[in-house]
Amino acid sequence: MNSVPKSGTHLLKYILQGIPGVSHDPKNEFYEGYSYQLKNHYFKLSHLKPNEFAVGHVFYSPEWLSMLKRLNMKHIEAILDVVVSFVYFIIEKYPYHPLMSIYQRELRNKNKGIWKSKQEAFNL
Repeated sequence: MNSVPKSGTHLLKYILQGIPGVSHDPKNEFYEGYSYQLKNHYFKLSHLKPNEFAVGHVFYSPEWLSMLKRLNMKHIEAILDVVVSFVYFIIEKYPYHPLMSIYQRELRNKNKGIWKSKQEAFNL
């Protein structure tokens, strides 16, 4: 399970651990996903036991996606959930993040009634 910080990772981890027969070893947690880490990450992921899951916050990369495919693991994306979680994470934890000014501007526009619907907000 790979997620964005503050997007419900721990909640989902506890939900998965509540399923009979499903387990997680805290040693199988992954962060960043830099190229120098791929060999170690591949080794750890390839040695997961049946019904065991790993957790992390790994940057997207074609190499990681390829590794997951080689290991026959699924890559599932819920992009709207990721974006919403990321916005709240930045607003609450990183006031100097480069995207902060964009978020503040868009939130001000929303509060002025410029966004009339979800379709308009996402240019659908």
